[in-house]
Amino acid sequence: MKTLHLLALFCLIITGYQSFGQGNQSVKTKVFESKILQEKRVISIKTPIDYAHSSQKYAVLYVLDGEWIFQYAQGVVDFLSNDLSPMPPLIVVGIHNTDRYRDMGVTYSPKDSYFKFIQFLEKEVLPYINQNYRTNGFDLIYGWSSGSGIVSALMNQKLDLFDAYLEGGSGIGPKTKAYLEKRIPQLKFNQKYLYASTEGTGPRVRGLKVYQELLKNLNPKGLRWKMEVLKGSNHVGALAQGLHNGLRFIFQDFLIPETIILKGLEAMKAYYKNLDQQFSFSLKMPVGVINESAFTLSYSKRLDEAIKVLNYGMKVHPKSPTIAGVLAEIYADHNKPKLAAKYYKQAQQKASAQNRLALMLKYEALYKKYQKLK
Repeated sequence: MKTLHLLALFCLIITGYQSFGQGNQSVKTKVFESKILQEKRVISIKTPIDYAHSSQKYAVLYVLDGEWIFQYAQGVVDFLSNDLSPMPPLIVVGIHNTDRYRDMGVTYSPKDSYFKFIQFLEKEVLPYINQNYRTNGFDLIYGWSSGSGIVSALMNQKLDLFDAYLEGGSGIGPKTKAYLEKRIPQLKFNQKYLYASTEGTGPRVRGLKVYQELLKNLNPKGLRWKMEVLKGSNHVGALAQGLHNGLRFIFQDFLIPETIILKGLEAMKAYYKNLDQQFSFSLKMPVGVINESAFTLSYSKRLDEAIKVLNYGMKVHPKSPTIAGVLAEIYADHNKPKLAAKYYKQAQQKASAQNRLALMLKYEALYKKYQKLK
């Protein structure tokens, strides 16, 4: 009961935060008349902030327990893919429960009832998202607590359905261990990802360590994996921290090492071209990577290279207000007020076109400031 009360409080806080921060982002609800489950099922879909202003295709994060996790998932994805962060924007899909115990009760018995829920995902939910949204074929799924069990089941029974499997509040017992010892060597992983975590105290700590030792001993080729105990976190806290850390793990290589940034734009482009081998979608350097790399070059007194990176960024992301804003800021830092004013004006216009009010007012104020200094 205590866990449920903490969870309810956690969701209330996140809901309040999201209602303040969503801005012009699109969140829609779809009600399925599921033929497989013989009932109505609700999913929520949130598109990235730039979805309506681009033709870009996006990876999709599916989160189980949508009524609890979807609100938080929106926030953490926005934070990790903001205009100073390296992760690419994602479409977020929340799958809401009806009978959670029926759909997520995994014991690896032929009598388990979760098989129809997996069919619902495979035959109804994913096809709907792929047909109605601009997706790039890279799909992630996150499950917490009992949901982590069905994420594990999806990986070892429907491996090709998703590219990245994220588990929070995870851990396995002797029966699951025995099943996975036989099953995992039969699987042919090909650039798949697994991240599993659990809270810092309680029986799941031992269960996660068993899981970790199992994978260490099996050493499956083609699977990039990480497991961690979240010290200081309780079971509900592991819900949030596990998703955050899991996404950072999956997309960690999107952050270009500083040694490569300092070699300049061509080295950065070559780095991203090499990432094509890791992911199943064509990679575009994220806005956050472009902006942060330009700052790194500018602070290292490489002004010309910083400007070159930002000019490239404006070609790759022509509607981005923050790339123009960073270019203006760098010109201002280098005592070039005329150029700073020019690009703050561009940034203000782009922010206005996207209805990003706070950015528009910020850049408008800075434009007026540097316009007077010309």
